[in-house]
Amino acid sequence: MNDITQLAPQTVWQWFAKICAIPHPSFHEAELVQFIIDQVQTEGKSRGMTVERDSKNNLHITKPASKGMENRAPVALQAHCDMVAQKADDSTHDFIKDPIQPRIQDQFVYANHTTLGADNGIGLAMALAVAFSDDIAHPELHIIITTEEETSMGGVNVLQPEWLSAPYLLNLDTEDDAQIFVGCAGGCDATFTRQYPQHAYTGKTLSVKVSGLRGGHSGVNIHEYRGNANLVLTRVLQAANQVAPVQLIAFNGGTVINAIPRSAEAIIVGDESVIAAIEAEAKIIQTELHAVERSLKVECTAQETTATVLSQADTQHFLDFVSSFPNGVLRMSDDFAGIVETSINAGVVTLEQGDFALKTLMRSLGEMQKQALKQRLAALSRLACVEMHTHNDYPGWLPDPQSKLLELVKPLMATEFGREPTVQVIHAGLECGYLKSKAPHMDMVSFGPNIFNAHSPTEHVQIDSVAKNFELLEKVLLAIPAK
Repeated sequence: MNDITQLAPQTVWQWFAKICAIPHPSFHEAELVQFIIDQVQTEGKSRGMTVERDSKNNLHITKPASKGMENRAPVALQAHCDMVAQKADDSTHDFIKDPIQPRIQDQFVYANHTTLGADNGIGLAMALAVAFSDDIAHPELHIIITTEEETSMGGVNVLQPEWLSAPYLLNLDTEDDAQIFVGCAGGCDATFTRQYPQHAYTGKTLSVKVSGLRGGHSGVNIHEYRGNANLVLTRVLQAANQVAPVQLIAFNGGTVINAIPRSAEAIIVGDESVIAAIEAEAKIIQTELHAVERSLKVECTAQETTATVLSQADTQHFLDFVSSFPNGVLRMSDDFAGIVETSINAGVVTLEQGDFALKTLMRSLGEMQKQALKQRLAALSRLACVEMHTHNDYPGWLPDPQSKLLELVKPLMATEFGREPTVQVIHAGLECGYLKSKAPHMDMVSFGPNIFNAHSPTEHVQIDSVAKNFELLEKVLLAIPAK
């Protein structure tokens, strides 16, 4: 049975099914946004709902308080409507045209060989389920729906502060139940480029492909030390280069900077003489990563090609730069046990017609640490004579020890989950950093259901966790204090 609309609570899963039916990867959210607007202007009209849209397709939906709740303080529910587009290597799914196909397996909902979009589609579905309900008691509601969160936080960056007038905000974009999040990492994208000269070549070449890695969220999963396909491939090419000098024709690894790259492929000038070295290094890496990457494969295919190639010296430069690039956890937090303070993900590496690009996302709980990492990367780029450009710098969210909303949610969550909740920060970029900078008066916390392997084709959400978090949301809305 793969009809998720029959799962409980039905209103949430019915909304999630509608969200899955409309393609909505980052930068392609307009159709889903228009669908929500249409629903507000038709089904929501009798409920007193209004909707505004801005130039980035962000939405501000309002709904009057339920009868008897008019004296309570207004509350905002916030989620983003874009999703990360990742699919299995053999999938033909087109994220621009094809709907996500959810399927039920055991106690979870997956998609068919693609990301599910539970990040943040489930949070969005919960907010809309409340907004369109006639029997959930709530104060005056402000539903804040943003775009481009998974790429640049471009939506929340331009959000109008006037939309953030409510004193309380519940962000529904975290992925661990029985935990209340009160802070998050800030981040910054960086791109490194160089143009290598080339010369023509016709003859034997070798395709070297790395596949089978787990991938995952570059913030949430970074401390698990999963394999990075770009670095694995570079390492086996370095091994080949020690046997016989190789020359690069092309390199293509990773697709987005906020996902740990699962696969990568290079085309080199070479023949079977270097295959043994590649396979030997691959076995060493498989042994090193055996606990977390049981499906890692490195495959070599010989062929004849006419192409343009890098010189041996420039090939060595490419391999040295990528090999020396920092990746993974750089420091753990001193204040929050088990939480990463600073990390970086070498998410995308490409070489085509001599054009080299390495795209990365750095994250840190502290602004000073993020700036220090920028300086370190700038020094590396100067030494390597590679151009560096930073962009999409967004702030972190610092915990508020005086949060009244936190004190309200804690006992309700303890009752719902039967245990004392953990108050935590997350090493991922929530939009609360931007929201807090635009509306310092807002008291905010974040919670959500268990979502596993976000940003990968094995993403899945726990069904009963969705039910518990929705029940928690209802109880929090009912407990919001008077104005």
